[in-house]
Amino acid sequence: MSEQNSLINLDGVHNTLIDINGTTTHFIAKVVVTPSSDDLSKTYKIGIVSQEELDAGDMNIKEHTGEFSNMITKDSGEFQNLFLYLQSSEQMKDIDVSVTTEEIEPRHKDTEIQEQYKPETPDNFPQTYTKVAIGLIILVIGMIMLRRFYNERI
Repeated sequence: MSEQNSLINLDGVHNTLIDINGTTTHFIAKVVVTPSSDDLSKTYKIGIVSQEELDAGDMNIKEHTGEFSNMITKDSGEFQNLFLYLQSSEQMKDIDVSVTTEEIEPRHKDTEIQEQYKPETPDNFPQTYTKVAIGLIILVIGMIMLRRFYNERI
């Protein structure tokens, strides 16, 4: 588990990027941003963005006021470098930023994927066919009985 704590100053012009996962592929990260007591009522822009989003300029950034907290889980097996994006139109001093990252096991292992997509073998086919046949027989018997009860009442 790694933990980054830093005090950030926003100058009202430039954005700030903080690396969340470094070179880690599978992780859970908790990001907490706490403005100083003087700046709690100020609005700032914040988002979790990937390197690809930064390069394309297509970022999901939201305006926020007060403390921000978010949990991020990445276990897809594909590396994606994530950053915390901060920007404000006003000067903000001593913003406490805490990023705690814990490496985790990938969700899908090769053996699990092979078992999950295992093709139906000929050995399984007779069992399935038998179950369907029994179900149809029970359905037909039930319909015959229902018809007899209906005819007796009329």
